[in-house]
Amino acid sequence: MNKTNNFIAGFVTGAVVGSVATLLFAPSEGSNIRDRISYQFSRLRDSFQALITKREELVNEAKSQGEANVTKTQLEARKLQDDIARIQKNMKKKPA
Repeated sequence: MNKTNNFIAGFVTGAVVGSVATLLFAPSEGSNIRDRISYQFSRLRDSFQALITKREELVNEAKSQGEANVTKTQLEARKLQDDIARIQKNMKKKPA
């Protein structure tokens, strides 16, 4: 999760810095700059939303896989308990 947060923070920071630098070094009229800023922030918002959606999908997938692994492990543990109980019962039946 830490790598994902670092990636998102780097992505957002890079997008903002790149957009601001582009606007500062490209001379234009005020209305044109406002339109470009609006467009850049719109793109940034869309990209950020896509990252959030992807993160949620990954979290849900990991949760599902974790739940499946827990269920599988519980089933295997029950089988082992049954096997142990059966072996103990057979050992009690056999004379020493």
